[in-house]
Amino acid sequence: MKAPLNVIENRIRTEFFRFALLGILLSQFLLQAQSTDNNGVDSPTVDQKESTTVQVVTEAELSTTTSNIDPAKIQERLHQLEASTEGDSEIRTKLIETYRQILSRSEILRIQLEKIETYKKLIETAPNEIARIRSQIATLQNTPHEDNLDGFPANIDLTQSQLHLTQEKAALAAFKTRLKDLESRITEEEVRPVAARAQSAEAKSMVEQLEPELKASPPSPDASESGQAQRALLEIRHRVRLYEIRMIEQEMLSSPARIELLAATRDLMLIQITQSEAKVKMLESKISQLRQAEAERVRIEVDRLRSEAIGKHQVLRLQTEEITLITRETQDLSPLIDQTNGRRETVESQLDQVKSDLEETKRTLELGALTEVLGAVLLEQKRNLQSSRDLRLASDEILGSKSSARLRLFKIDRQLRQLGDPEKVANLVLQQSIDLPENESDLAELSEELINILITKRGHLEQLAQLLRAHIKEL
Repeated sequence: MKAPLNVIENRIRTEFFRFALLGILLSQFLLQAQSTDNNGVDSPTVDQKESTTVQVVTEAELSTTTSNIDPAKIQERLHQLEASTEGDSEIRTKLIETYRQILSRSEILRIQLEKIETYKKLIETAPNEIARIRSQIATLQNTPHEDNLDGFPANIDLTQSQLHLTQEKAALAAFKTRLKDLESRITEEEVRPVAARAQSAEAKSMVEQLEPELKASPPSPDASESGQAQRALLEIRHRVRLYEIRMIEQEMLSSPARIELLAATRDLMLIQITQSEAKVKMLESKISQLRQAEAERVRIEVDRLRSEAIGKHQVLRLQTEEITLITRETQDLSPLIDQTNGRRETVESQLDQVKSDLEETKRTLELGALTEVLGAVLLEQKRNLQSSRDLRLASDEILGSKSSARLRLFKIDRQLRQLGDPEKVANLVLQQSIDLPENESDLAELSEELINILITKRGHLEQLAQLLRAHIKEL
């Protein structure tokens, strides 16, 4: 569901303030960097940071730990201990906790092995997948614009057009959400090496701490169950850390392929968004044309009704005049909906730009790529944003328009409920009228004409109600 237009505009101010806060932090960081440079201490550049590799674990190191821990057997023994009441309860409790830790780390190890295989498989499959996506992009780029807008019948009516528009807008929103996710994932991949190096170094440090313990307590068949369990826990802790290093190593090896695959998918998504936006514009234009054509048809019909009402009873003329007023209101409302659509697109575009600049600032801070351009970006955003007073006035105007439209819709709905039985309404109108024909046949003819006019009036009110709902939805 779309957010109200005034909510979107207020959100822009919120995003800008977040953006400005990052600018303040950035300025403080720049001053600190300059102070450090003045003291003769050089900070490492981004390229220097990226050149530092993660820790590497060899096959020989992986083979130094045993792999004969059977989670199924441990799980079975754990169930036995949990159900038992024999022996020392303190020893049994410690043994249960040890087995639980072994099982927990066995699950971690299983996940690590799966990720390692996933990273290896990605390196193998990414080139073909990237080529397939690039080929799809080339096909879409070489397809004539009009061929991308097929699927809509030439004789599509207003109701069908509005249904297609709703569906296409939902698809466009999904595309934009996916694009945002892709851009976020690309940013995460680009900054991931910094955290990966720290994680790998920490794992290597833990391996070095655990190795002396492994050597100090070699496995022994004569050891107690508690001793064997402690040894198994020590082994699997060591193994988990070794495979953590291997997992990070494979993650970094597959990172370029993953980034390229994400970038290709993002480029495809951008084209799909462009095509979806074109379809939305086409449908909005089609709906506008259909509304204008319908308004013209209604105007001709109303002119006919007014012409036929000349010289007829005052009851018929009054109802015809009411239809004329409803028609004029409908004609005046159609352009307002188009204007609201245009204003929404402008506001949403501005919000997207602010969010994009905010994400770029975050990324720059994370990468440490400090530039003077960011200050200019902040100033440009501030100049482009409306003032608080303008936003408040615009918000008040929108709320006022929405309230008026809702009140009008409420009154129309009440009229439509009454006109659900046009014969009953016609009888009530005639009962309250004067100068009615004395002849029964003439009175019956007047009643029939009045019923037909009331049915026509109901149709015009339904059309106006439909437009009002569309207008309220867009506000």
